Amino acid sequence: MIYHITTAAAWQAAQQTGTYTADSLASEGFIHCSTVMQVAGVAARFYRGVPDLVLLTLAPARLGAEVRYEAPAEDPTSAERFPHVYGAIPVTAVVRVTPLLLAADGVPTPANPL
Repeated sequence: MIYHITTAAAWQAAQQTGTYTADSLASEGFIHCSTVMQVAGVAARFYRGVPDLVLLTLAPARLGAEVRYEAPAEDPTSAERFPHVYGAIPVTAVVRVTPLLLAADGVPTPANPL
């Protein structure tokens, strides 16, 4: 499984259309995702203080798009690799939606264990 953080509103809109896209698909050519071990760090770094988020759990076999594990653009020499989805995400690829609650330090944290 791979994971993607988005707003509850964006997820609701995707459910209406059947497909989820992120701004990064148009600007960078892919949708940023994380492994289970990367979710907490991504939430802390990029989403601190952002309310009304959800964590989408994605089944890669259901995506119908290429998934590449790549170094972050800001540190291309990093040994850490993040999953990038090179296409829109069909809602049928989402196997779980977990609300993210803001902890006391503002970091979004899954409401339920992953």
